[in-house]
Amino acid sequence: MILLALTFIVGVSNPELAKRLRLYLTPRRIATVLASIGMMVSILTSLGCSSLTPWQKANSFNAQQAKRWTNGGLDAFQKGRFSHAQSCFTRAMDHDPKDPQIQAHLAETLVQKGDLPTAIAYLEKSVQRSGNSNPMNNVRLGELYLANGQWIPARRQAEIALNSDRHLPDAWILKGNTEYAKGSWADALADFQRALGYQPKNSEVHLHIAETYQKMNQPMRALATVEKLLSHFPADQQPEKVLIAKCDALMNLKHYQSAINVLQVATQKADASVDVFVQLGKAQLLAGQTPQARMTLNRAKILFPNEPEIDILVAKLQTDNRDVALLTFN
Repeated sequence: MILLALTFIVGVSNPELAKRLRLYLTPRRIATVLASIGMMVSILTSLGCSSLTPWQKANSFNAQQAKRWTNGGLDAFQKGRFSHAQSCFTRAMDHDPKDPQIQAHLAETLVQKGDLPTAIAYLEKSVQRSGNSNPMNNVRLGELYLANGQWIPARRQAEIALNSDRHLPDAWILKGNTEYAKGSWADALADFQRALGYQPKNSEVHLHIAETYQKMNQPMRALATVEKLLSHFPADQQPEKVLIAKCDALMNLKHYQSAINVLQVATQKADASVDVFVQLGKAQLLAGQTPQARMTLNRAKILFPNEPEIDILVAKLQTDNRDVALLTFN
């Protein structure tokens, strides 16, 4: 069949060559050629399989080990065992050093351990290897830059994220925080309000806006912003941070007794933080209620014995000078 096909194809254009092929390509020679070709294919196939199989096995093993160590790291992270989590993620990277997700997990672990510069380095690699494909990763990197006092690269990450998604509220918040960090209050306010447009119930954005109004010496607007936020919560479930922000505005308006009334209720909660006691002590000092401030701070020292800000306020009590307190707290 092969002989007939070849002679037909060649014979169409060159009868003399077709005649020679018929004489040369005998059935035995064709069988020999086909057997040689089959043997070569078999050899090449076996060589290819023997070289690929170990690579495939190694790649599969590394992927399995990376996944196993990553899962162990995530479990340790959730349990607050950050040193163990770091060890697990490092072992995972030994098996898959280019996985951006593992690098991101390791970065977050290092943040929890207080090693911001190293965390930033790993997250930079993660963002680079993912090709800026997820704008939230850019936002997170920008947040770490800002926490490390680097507002210029933080702003750059916000811009990259916004170029990918102009409706991303977290990117507008980050951009606003960079403007706030450099003292551009009006620009910060505009960015926070843009974020609020996409997330109108975001408590953090409301607080950012209130703080910015305070910096702009507009305590009435700050107070209105915080009170609007508080209206979304039942009276017994109002967040402590929001209550403190309200009292900051009241104190700037010199409504000290109103601030004291709010803070006294907040200090009665079982989970009241040291910040509530500090703010109450400040308000009482500013209101000239030195004995009450002393009682508040004595109670705070018992509950929070290692808080330096309480010691600072106690020192103010020793001077009993309201003018000094005003200069310090505003």
